[in-house]
Amino acid sequence: MVRTYGMDNKTSGSFNINGDTMKYFLIYSVAYFGDTLMTNSLCLNLKKIYPNCYIVYIVNKNFYDVAINLEGVNEVWIYDKHGEHKGLNGIFSFIKKYKGK
Repeated sequence: MVRTYGMDNKTSGSFNINGDTMKYFLIYSVAYFGDTLMTNSLCLNLKKIYPNCYIVYIVNKNFYDVAINLEGVNEVWIYDKHGEHKGLNGIFSFIKKYKGK
């Protein structure tokens, strides 16, 4: 399952840099390798529609090498659901690590 989060019309986020509005997207895909591969077209289409957008991808640590090489992805955050980020404490540590980025 792949989820995309944002704020503009509940599907994308935006913020101003030097008077220009920049869109940003958070893509969450930590379940399966195929989901990571399939989101390449999502990233490409987001970049076509919003050429200056910033895409952050949350991915299972095993799929990091693939995610970092997806076209259009600006930043990849690793979510280790079977290790470091396992359980409720792990979720909180993940949020703490990336909060404010």
